[in-house]
Amino acid sequence: MMDSPRQSRAGSGVHAGGLPLLKLLLCCAFWLSLPLAALAGEFRILVVPKAESTRYWQAVKQGALDAGRECGAEVVFRGALLQEEVKAQQAILAEAMQDRPDAIVIAPTHTTLLADALNEARQRGTLVLGIDSSMEGVELTSYIATDNEAAGREAAEYLLGLTHGNGAALLLRHADDNGSTLDRERGFAETLAARAPGMKLIDAGFVGVSIGNAYHRTLTLLQEHPDVRAVFASSEKISIGCIQALRELNLGRRVRVLVFDETPEVREALRDKLIDAFMIQQPYRMGYLGVSTACDALKGKPVPERVVTRVKLVTDAGALRPETE
Repeated sequence: MMDSPRQSRAGSGVHAGGLPLLKLLLCCAFWLSLPLAALAGEFRILVVPKAESTRYWQAVKQGALDAGRECGAEVVFRGALLQEEVKAQQAILAEAMQDRPDAIVIAPTHTTLLADALNEARQRGTLVLGIDSSMEGVELTSYIATDNEAAGREAAEYLLGLTHGNGAALLLRHADDNGSTLDRERGFAETLAARAPGMKLIDAGFVGVSIGNAYHRTLTLLQEHPDVRAVFASSEKISIGCIQALRELNLGRRVRVLVFDETPEVREALRDKLIDAFMIQQPYRMGYLGVSTACDALKGKPVPERVVTRVKLVTDAGALRPETE
């Protein structure tokens, strides 16, 4: 017996209506699985630099804010006044536990002392990303930074090219708890030992506590070791102190000098031929990628575990272009 046209239309309607209903249910399940911030079209991301006052960290801030505007995230930039203030970073993270941001992007001032606070944040559902410096004991969503060990190797190769491995090399270290500079210094020392085993390495120890300390240590060691032919300063603060000592000693081209990071003092020293070159990182890009990568991860997109930003060796400051171009 054949179905009536009415029965056929009814049966067809039930079958055809099932597919749109299934699509609707799947769509609802997808949206309900997203974080609440995604439903609102924005995330709250806390960026914790080592400090806020220097040009380097201001460039990180600009990159982070630009990325936040592009991906519709609220970016809170909160750092210590001075770069060595580990307790200040710990206090910022403790406060963050109350605010519960969707993600924390941090440049740690210490390799281990922030691990407990960051792991607590992760347990509460906050993503943790690292920029600039490495740390131990924390599983990061992503880590964005210079390959500092490679930068140290490049610094050693450059100075060896100028000195041909003659005389001694002075290494001015920053601090024993700073991941980025430790990697940088290790790359420099290991390359020097491998490529010029006859070149004596004079290790100044950790002198980055202040510009004044770096100045006095550089001055003393260059006076005590007239055979020094190469100097590597591994951080911004040490670079400025080293330059002050070089101005006072007036050694000319007898000592070839490479410093790390860019400041007005460093540019002036290069122009005055007190130093041969400086190495510059990409702080704007670190800040930008830190926030944009956090946004991607919060949206459920796959993100790289490690992103390496470039470092450039500069022998002519006049040829530099702004990083954002």
